[in-house]
Amino acid sequence: MRKFAIMMALSVAVCYGSFATEDVLKLSKAGDFPKPVTVVEADGEKVFEVTPRANRSTKYFIVDLEKTYLLKGSFRNLSQEDVSVYFGFEPLDSNGNVISPQHVNCAKGTETELAEAVNIGDTSIKLKDGAGWKKAKKHWFVAFNAKDDLSDLPNRDLSPNIDSASVNEVMLSRPIERTYPVGTQIRAQLSGNTFLYTAGYRKTSNQWQEFSGKIQGKGWRLGTAKARILVYPRPNKNNLQAKIQFKDISVEILD
Repeated sequence: MRKFAIMMALSVAVCYGSFATEDVLKLSKAGDFPKPVTVVEADGEKVFEVTPRANRSTKYFIVDLEKTYLLKGSFRNLSQEDVSVYFGFEPLDSNGNVISPQHVNCAKGTETELAEAVNIGDTSIKLKDGAGWKKAKKHWFVAFNAKDDLSDLPNRDLSPNIDSASVNEVMLSRPIERTYPVGTQIRAQLSGNTFLYTAGYRKTSNQWQEFSGKIQGKGWRLGTAKARILVYPRPNKNNLQAKIQFKDISVEILD
């Protein structure tokens, strides 16, 4: 009897596991991606087709940071040349604004204040303590009105790209367009990968292949409340007009 009860319990567990996913978003129709993505018939079914470019879905889903999401899709290459695909997400805040890496990527040890006021047209910024800015590069930005507890993130109050740094001064790539008083709290923030490549960068072939990836919690950028799906084919330089097809694009909750 005890053995039978154990077997029944295992059976329930297996059955429960088979229903442990929850569909969040499925894309299969015209309009689910903006043009030039089209829907064509291939092998008796409807699939998406496009030449290489960054394609964000027109639909988004609400992100629960406590959940684990599984992104899936199938891809094939219609050309004879190499085409790889970035497959992932574009994160959005609660207002639907894109969260780019420079809005949330903080350079440690760069927290300081403006030593002098910044005026419209300035191409340099004086720092009270520039010790942490010595390695500033062109993918760095000055983030204004920074908070010690990071409650300002995502911070879009950014300078133009930094061109170089010297002692307690940073030089900008172009003139700034806003004013800030002396003593304004600042930090350096950095650019990076434009999107979240949850399912990676995968090489396609002329056969259908399923690509997938998981994301949860801190995998999302700070402030993420919504997300769109990204499909970004990248060919080699001799194959810029190569077409790819993709289908069965979906997001599921695993737990």
